[in-house]
Amino acid sequence: MNGAIGALHSRRRVRQVRAHTPAGPGTSARAAEPITNSDDARLHEVRLRRLAAVYVPVFCAGAWLSLRHGVGVRPGGDPARDLPFRGTAFAPPLFLPVALLGAAALSPRRDAVGTCATAVAGLVGLAFTAGTTLNLGNDITATRAAGAPVNLTVGIAAFHWAFGPTLTVFSFLALRQRRRAR
Repeated sequence: MNGAIGALHSRRRVRQVRAHTPAGPGTSARAAEPITNSDDARLHEVRLRRLAAVYVPVFCAGAWLSLRHGVGVRPGGDPARDLPFRGTAFAPPLFLPVALLGAAALSPRRDAVGTCATAVAGLVGLAFTAGTTLNLGNDITATRAAGAPVNLTVGIAAFHWAFGPTLTVFSFLALRQRRRAR
C-alpha cells in the first residue's frame, strides 16, 4: 500500500515539476527547479486564501437569509443584534469570517505573524465545525420559530461540516510544511 501512495506522490510531483518547466528558449532556469517544502507550504497557503474567498459569498448569503427571515441565534432573537458576536441559525458570528479573511491575507508571510495567521485559520475551521455541531438543535428551533425553512439550516450546517475540517486540514498541512522548511 505504501508503494502505491509513494507512486501517487511522485506522479503528482512530476506533474508539478512539468508545470514549472521552461516552455522554450529564453525562459528562466528557476522554473525547472523541483518544488521544495517551502513551495509546498505556499501551495497550502494559496488553498487557504482560496477557501477564505469562497466562504465570503456563503457568509453573505447566510446573513441575508437571517435578516430576510428574521432568524436569530435563539427563538425570538434579533438577527441584527445576534449576527456580530453570537451568529444566527444561518450564519456564524461576523468576527469568525473577518478573522478568517485576515488570517488568509497574512498567512503567506514567512515570519511568526504568518505562522500565527495560519493557525488562526485552522482555529476558525474548528469553530465552524464545533459551532455548527453543538448549536444545530437550537438553530433548528430558532428557524422553526421564525417560520423559515428548516432545510436551509441543515444545508448550511452540512456546508460547515465539510468546510470547517477542510480549512483545518489545509491549515495544519501549511503549518507542518512551514516547520519542515525551517
